[in-house]
Amino acid sequence: QGLALKPGPQIGELLAAIHLAQAEGLVGSREEALEWVKRQL
Repeated sequence: QGLALKPGPQIGELLAAIHLAQAEGLVGSREEALEWVKRQL
């Protein structure tokens, strides 16, 4: 939701990157995660 990404391997890569960012303390909420992903794209 909110990113208009098509299904595919990129989704899995982004989810893995979000989990890593959470573990590193870079994101703490859904909103922060969405903003983080937008900056990565």
